[in-house]
Amino acid sequence: MSTEDTLSGPAATLWDMDGTLVDTEPIWAQALKQTVAAWGGVWSADQAERAHGASAEATEELVRESFVGKDPRGTPSEFFAEVENYVLRELHHCVPVQPGARELISHFAACGIPQAIVTSSRMCVVRPIVQAFAPDVFDAVISDDMEIPSKPDPAPYVFAAKRLGVRIADCLIFEDSVPGLAAARASGARVWDVTQRPLPEAVRFFIPAGEVSI
Repeated sequence: MSTEDTLSGPAATLWDMDGTLVDTEPIWAQALKQTVAAWGGVWSADQAERAHGASAEATEELVRESFVGKDPRGTPSEFFAEVENYVLRELHHCVPVQPGARELISHFAACGIPQAIVTSSRMCVVRPIVQAFAPDVFDAVISDDMEIPSKPDPAPYVFAAKRLGVRIADCLIFEDSVPGLAAARASGARVWDVTQRPLPEAVRFFIPAGEVSI
């Protein structure tokens, strides 16, 4: 990104949630591992890696692989209800906000730049995370509950830009996962890959020196 990009700023910022705004990927990983084991399946390291940032449909297929030759004790909806309940219990104790996230969100809000969360999680998980930030900083939330193709399809990001009334090409997306980054890049927006440049670096890039310390 150039100095001109820094000065002009994006028309909107679109935030992935798990792994980008909040460090919840370890919570999801443990929730899946424990629930699969409790149901009599086997959750491998390879499946855990492939589940990072995956859509609900893709994760369900990975879980199904865990029960090949076995008879799970319930339905997929019951399984994922247990997984979500595990995650919600953990979030009740603490929402692990990523370093730099609050500063960036507050900065963009102060600049009048609209912001949206674009996530593969459902709204029941999104709510406690949104509540961990200042009120009304997010102008839209695009979640897995909506009838929109999931990442790596760019549709969720394109839809978020439309919700905010801006062109997707003028947006800045913060992402971390393989499917999420694929969706972000395919959308035509500017993309900040937090796996290569963590949020504290974005703080230094977007916020003038002396305004914030992290």
